[in-house]
Amino acid sequence: MEKLDCGHVASPHSEYTTGYGVDSSGKKHCYACCHAQDLAQLKDTTKPFFAYVNGDGKSITNWPGSTLMRITSESTGRGGFGGRMYYYRAIDANGQQWHGKNAGRGMCIKLKACRV
Repeated sequence: MEKLDCGHVASPHSEYTTGYGVDSSGKKHCYACCHAQDLAQLKDTTKPFFAYVNGDGKSITNWPGSTLMRITSESTGRGGFGGRMYYYRAIDANGQQWHGKNAGRGMCIKLKACRV
């Protein structure tokens, strides 16, 4: 097996996935290293963070499905073209609170750090 740029081999994956993620500089990292990088990026609360709402509505995850945050509240309202908008609040492993909105569970979400 070929080693990735992170020094590990590709993570276990299906026929539809690669077993690795690619960062902004084009380097390949296994899923565990991607998770570690995502957790490190959460420390910079000045920038928005993009992730996914888990289908069960209990957590925010990265693309491979590793948990990044615990959802503390979910509400809905009118939005979009006559559709519904979902509003979330979540807390990460560092205790930082985040908020964001999207089209619902299983979808990508743009999160911003809450002001304290």
